[in-house]
Amino acid sequence: MSKAVGRSGGVDVYIGESSTLTTADRLPNVKTIGFPSPEASELDTTDFDSTAKETENGLITYSDLTITQHMTDDSSATNEFDIQEARSMSGVKVYIEYFLNGKNGILMGRKTEGVIKSCVVNNVEMDGVYEVVTTVKVNKATEKVTDKPSA
Repeated sequence: MSKAVGRSGGVDVYIGESSTLTTADRLPNVKTIGFPSPEASELDTTDFDSTAKETENGLITYSDLTITQHMTDDSSATNEFDIQEARSMSGVKVYIEYFLNGKNGILMGRKTEGVIKSCVVNNVEMDGVYEVVTTVKVNKATEKVTDKPSA
């Protein structure tokens, strides 16, 4: 398995092509995660009888989920990058679960689904350490989840 660089263990992320995720779907060495933020577009509903501009909320879009991993130059890291890159090129639907961990257990767990938009090497640092950034286009609202995938 890849060598952890810097602080790890605060976030666990699982990505797979089946809605039933397992421990094998866990991404190694997750450094940061940018959570999706649902946002409704504003529709202009002003008409001739309006005394001022009127708007209503439109459809909700769920934005992107961004995952940053610190990896090292070994076979398991390269394999993980290849898997995510292949998923981004094929446009396959993926299922995602992510957890914020505290000293006494899980602080927050969420699950959703989407499509990997990109998986790129962002920065190369000294001694074969590099940063991989995976961006997932989220297709639906996140749901609360309390248990991490097993087996």
